[in-house]
Amino acid sequence: GEIDLVARDGRYLVFVEVKYRENIRGGHPLEAVDLRKRRRICKTADYYCLCRGCGEETPCRFDVIGIAGDEITHIRNAFEYVR
Repeated sequence: GEIDLVARDGRYLVFVEVKYRENIRGGHPLEAVDLRKRRRICKTADYYCLCRGCGEETPCRFDVIGIAGDEITHIRNAFEYVR
């Protein structure tokens, strides 16, 4: 799996998916983060945490950034952990 950005926001470990589209004619980039993609991100986040020794007490958050032309939309806590 692949995660675009991993960051810290206070006590949270934040996994960020970034989607870009030149325009929204084919749909907004945020629409590309479907259930299948969210599952893949969560599975990869689990692997990241396992490899780096993050305990279950480490709170995680999943954000999505959509870029459509010059418009940038950042959704904090865009989805909950999905199995």
